[in-house]
Amino acid sequence: MTTVLLIEHPLAVRRALRARLSLEPDVQVIGEADDAPQAICLARALDPDVMLLDAETPYLDTSRLVRAMADEERCPAMVVLSQHTAAITSGLNGSPAIVVGKHEGLAALVAAIRSAGRSPRQ
Repeated sequence: MTTVLLIEHPLAVRRALRARLSLEPDVQVIGEADDAPQAICLARALDPDVMLLDAETPYLDTSRLVRAMADEERCPAMVVLSQHTAAITSGLNGSPAIVVGKHEGLAALVAAIRSAGRSPRQ
């Protein structure tokens, strides 16, 4: 089972993503956040395998959050969902994250979550 912390805003989109991911027998959303401070706090408390971030979430500096989590003792794998994959990828400056384009669809997102969940944790 791959556990996921979902970081998304607005709530309606977060609920839709959670509902879709709940259909996967090997993926479990264990927490939700809509900003970076809440995401970091929940990641520390829940220790998810994967953090799923929407790069276009307001009040979320994606590259800063990915770097901050990389400094944690147990860093979850990161999957970043974005409309602008090239800009996000370059902004991450080599930080360990899988970037999935929103245009790639749910199958690609689920595949990225599974792949990230199988990666060894830091």
